[in-house]
This record gives sequence, structure tokens and C-alpha cells, in this order.
Amino acid sequence: MRSLAVAHSAPASERGAPTLEQVASPANLYAAWERVRDNDGAPGPDRVTVDAYGWFVSLRLWWLRSLLVTRFYRPGPLRAVFIPKKDGGTRRLDIPSIRDRVVGTALNQALTPMYERRFLSSSHGYRPGRGVETSRDGTRMVDLRLWKRQLAIQ
Repeated sequence: MRSLAVAHSAPASERGAPTLEQVASPANLYAAWERVRDNDGAPGPDRVTVDAYGWFVSLRLWWLRSLLVTRFYRPGPLRAVFIPKKDGGTRRLDIPSIRDRVVGTALNQALTPMYERRFLSSSHGYRPGRGVETSRDGTRMVDLRLWKRQLAIQ
């Protein structure tokens, strides 16, 4: 138990976790903005479109970085949109502001490499470039293991 406590008392950078400076680096924030821009989603509750956010984007990202590194950043409210379903019902979709999407994407870009190192190669859920289609071989392997275990129990 002591080794676990020692491991978690080490600074995040020594554990391989990205620091706030890395998450809020100008390069990471700009790359995050480009991904959000390329996605071209709907405006959030502030009604700022992707195109409008692109005006003065350098200034906006500089301000966003300063909010992040000083820990004054707070995510804004969400805009609720109800999408019709095939069965006649509706599904609620909450849309964040462009600014919040940039922060979320920047965090994703910084954290994904850390988590990817820790996942098993047979893990496919919610991972980039992986999904149901790529997990079939792994599923067969798990099914075979379960079948062998059932034989051993009988």
C-alpha cells in the first residue's frame, strides 16, 4: 500500500500525466480549435458559431489559455436541443459553447496518449480507430476462453 501512496504523491508530470501547462499550451489549444472548426458543429447557448469564433481566434485562444493556467476557467451552460427519434419520441442533446469544446478537445488530446498506453490491445470501447468492427477477433478470443472455462468447470 505504501508504494501506491508514494506513486500518487509524485507530481503529475512524473506519473506521465499531462500538466496544465501542456493542456493549455498554445500549440495544443490551436490544434484543438482546428479540430472543433473542422467538425463545424452547431452554436452553443451563447449562439457563437464556429465561423464567428474564428474571428480573432488568436486573441480568443490567448484569453482561454490565461483562464486555464490561472484556474479561472469555468465551463458555461449547455444549450438543450431535442432531436426526433424514429419511434416518434425525442432525444435530448446538450450542446456546449465553442470555447468549451476547444477546452474539452485540448484535454482529450493531452490525456489520450496517457490512457492509450494503459489499455490492453483487446480493449476497443470508446477508443480512436477502434470499435465493434475491430473487436470481433478479440470477442472470439474471449468467447473461446469462456467456453474453455465452462468445460473445465463441468
